[in-house]
Amino acid sequence: MSGILLVLMAITLASAKIFEKCELADVLENKHNVKRDQIKTWVCIANHRKSFNTQEIISNEDGSKVYGLFEINNKLWCEDNDNDPSFNNICNMPCSSRSM
Repeated sequence: MSGILLVLMAITLASAKIFEKCELADVLENKHNVKRDQIKTWVCIANHRKSFNTQEIISNEDGSKVYGLFEINNKLWCEDNDNDPSFNNICNMPCSSRSM
């Protein structure tokens, strides 16, 4: 599971990109070797956001933010300049491509 999360973060942190459904499926399968039976789930998650925008940032009521296609949350998975000290950064990665 952690490998898939790292792939999703890499896609999320890519330079600004708005995907089409089939294009995202192709990138997941052919560039990041995501198993075909998992691709439908990840495309569905991205589709739920409606924008397929890798650079979308949404602020939550608790002060955390979610980033990109798969809503990678800075409360758990990545770090940005606004992180509360109690937030985790489990993947030890920046949330923004600007800080990579």
